[in-house]
Amino acid sequence: MRFSAYSGLTISLVCLVAGAAQAQSVDEVAVKATLTHLDETASRCDVDGMLTRYSPNFKSKDGLNVEATRKAFTSLCAKIDKPMYRSEVRSVKKLPKGVLQVVTTTNMTATYRTELPKPAQLVSTVESLNRFESVKGVLKLVGQEILAENTTISIGEKPPRVNLNLPTMVKPGRDFKIEAILPTPLQDSPALGGISLTPINAKTSTTLQMPTLEALRSGGIFKTGQAPSRQEDQSLTLAFVQDGGMILVSQRLRVTSAEPPVNSSPSKSE
Repeated sequence: MRFSAYSGLTISLVCLVAGAAQAQSVDEVAVKATLTHLDETASRCDVDGMLTRYSPNFKSKDGLNVEATRKAFTSLCAKIDKPMYRSEVRSVKKLPKGVLQVVTTTNMTATYRTELPKPAQLVSTVESLNRFESVKGVLKLVGQEILAENTTISIGEKPPRVNLNLPTMVKPGRDFKIEAILPTPLQDSPALGGISLTPINAKTSTTLQMPTLEALRSGGIFKTGQAPSRQEDQSLTLAFVQDGGMILVSQRLRVTSAEPPVNSSPSKSE
């Protein structure tokens, strides 16, 4: 049996592609195993177990190091029950020196302790850009940048429903618009509402700031804000109280000179 030069070239190309796919698969398997470990230990509030997959030199763009992460996670676990973390890999890219750049989406649910008879429900979604390095065959998290973040806390039998139109990205110094509409007429159910904008840094990145509440005269909150002059992400937090419950929504507003995506102010309902 004879093979043409074209056939030989085809076989070589197939082998190269298969080898590349296999190498990528190995990286993805290692990443997924590491994320599974992080999810499982975080869901048990096992901070020591979770941090075994953090490099001692870990640093997030928000300014968190390993010790600050330990304190923040321990503080969070004191406020919640039955947390459940689930992470999905969006992309894996191999960088020089064996560094893996991984984009992930992590969903977290838990009950949030309050002084009220019934606990609150916490739902959070975080998209992040992570850097991992292999240390003695074990992937360690060395860096992290939060690309998108949204947290909702619902309290009561019937927390308010709100239609949100919030920006996710804005350029330094630029104005941005905020719309939060309560579909229930105020004459049927009076409401309190409030909004706050807080810089995100190592001290504030893991806390939720409760806005000052005041009686609403219209069916929601309609504001125009201005981003800071420097590239520092902000936490945009809104709270509403109506007969039946309360809802608090916190969303990261990225302040960056990069061009925002086409849909940078998505509407959603809470």
